[in-house]
Amino acid sequence: MLIKGENADNIKSDDSFSKDGFPNETFDYMLANPPFGVEWKQQKQFIEKEHKTMGYDGWFGAGLPRINDGALLFLQHMISKMRSPQEGGSRIGIVFNGSPLFTGDAGSGESEIRHWIIENDWLEGIVPLKENIEDYFEKEVFPHVPDAWIDHSKTKVGFEIPLTRHFYRYEPPRPLEEIQEDLAELEKNIVRMLKEVVA
Repeated sequence: MLIKGENADNIKSDDSFSKDGFPNETFDYMLANPPFGVEWKQQKQFIEKEHKTMGYDGWFGAGLPRINDGALLFLQHMISKMRSPQEGGSRIGIVFNGSPLFTGDAGSGESEIRHWIIENDWLEGIVPLKENIEDYFEKEVFPHVPDAWIDHSKTKVGFEIPLTRHFYRYEPPRPLEEIQEDLAELEKNIVRMLKEVVA
């Protein structure tokens, strides 16, 4: 974000399970790649209290996942930041390993959270990453970040969300006349600079 010139005040460093860095704010788009299998044992007291006292008016109203995987807590927090359909709605893209999608029997916290998401028609798609990760890295990462690496000690089955399909907004090209004017101006500058070089 900083490289692209974003405001540094928009980056909050805190525990997103127990502190809202953007209270009373909602967003058009949200992207996250939360850590896989993160425990929420240290935040257990706050999260359980918030769940019981706030219900759906809080972050974790739909349910609580197993203590050793807080991925669905991240997702519920993001859902609490969605704009209403009257305000234009929101889009969320989140990267999960397979655990939040398949663990938990019927009636469990994970199952109740998934049920809540589907009942509210918030799930648009689940996209598995089918391509071999080394091939993907070779084609899509190394050309842009040659010193990137994969820490295979942390590798787990994961999923990919086609962010371009959901977040790309078409911008029509500039009018041809405007482009021709720019090219003519560039040509004039080139001719002027060449005259200075050969003079």
